[in-house]
Amino acid sequence: MLVENIIVAYTLAEPLTADTLVIHFEKGCPAYKGGYQAINRMFLAHAADGFQFVNREQDPDSEGLRKASCRTTRSTSCESESDIRLSLT
Repeated sequence: MLVENIIVAYTLAEPLTADTLVIHFEKGCPAYKGGYQAINRMFLAHAADGFQFVNREQDPDSEGLRKASCRTTRSTSCESESDIRLSLT
């Protein structure tokens, strides 16, 4: 994600299976509030087309990332699942 031609956030991901995308990590500059939320939403909106699930590798050890994942999903049991169903509404 660019702000005034400066990279302030990015995501590294790849297909895991035909219907699952695995996000290895997301990084953001702490000086830009909301960078992680923005890159999360923008990446899924632009790069996750055709995938039904997203596996967020970093979720198991991070309550904040787990909550962010739950905000982009329809699943009601996000606390116990690493795979989440895509929903960008």
